Amino acid sequence: MKKYFTIAFWITFYGVNNGITFNVLASLFIISFTESCCFVIPPDFLLPLLAIGKPLGIVIFLTLFTTFASVVGAAFGYFIGQRGGQPLLKKLFKKEKLQKVETMFQKYDVWAIGIAAFTPIPYKVFTISAGAFNLHFIRFMIVSIFARGTRYMLIAMISFMLLKNKTPDEVIRYLESSDFKILTLAIAGGVILLFFLYRLITKSRNKAMA
Repeated sequence: MKKYFTIAFWITFYGVNNGITFNVLASLFIISFTESCCFVIPPDFLLPLLAIGKPLGIVIFLTLFTTFASVVGAAFGYFIGQRGGQPLLKKLFKKEKLQKVETMFQKYDVWAIGIAAFTPIPYKVFTISAGAFNLHFIRFMIVSIFARGTRYMLIAMISFMLLKNKTPDEVIRYLESSDFKILTLAIAGGVILLFFLYRLITKSRNKAMA
């Protein structure tokens, strides 16, 4: 049982097999789905493993599959929130987190979901809250697809370039290093910065047209 909690096991599980097996897809779907609505284990740490010893086409497919599973989980979280309403939110999450999420929804509407995809706040808080606050579902899904897809694809493609010629031992050292943490934070910061620039440009245009 202990082996399932080691990086070496998951590198072997995802990295050694060049094909797309049922076990790989099933575990990837479960982790990605539940992270968006139930648990907090993100698939981010799996994406670099998927880049080990695989052709680019398979890496892209698995990344898109991860996005699909995450967005399906986000939709499920939305409906949980819609059925349970704000009383459910108060039972599931701390007051401080809910206040932050509510403020972001009031300020950015569904675009808060885009920001949430890159913040340390668990994504499930936003997906369930989106349903409880009755955000527009179609726009919620579109932003979720864009935000999660961008995040996962950036991590996967950069990892593919960095890890395609590395051995499993070298990959373990990379995942345990500060470089991987800095990479994730840099991607998040860059996307959030682009979002705020977009908002600034949009506001400037609206004021000019008023």
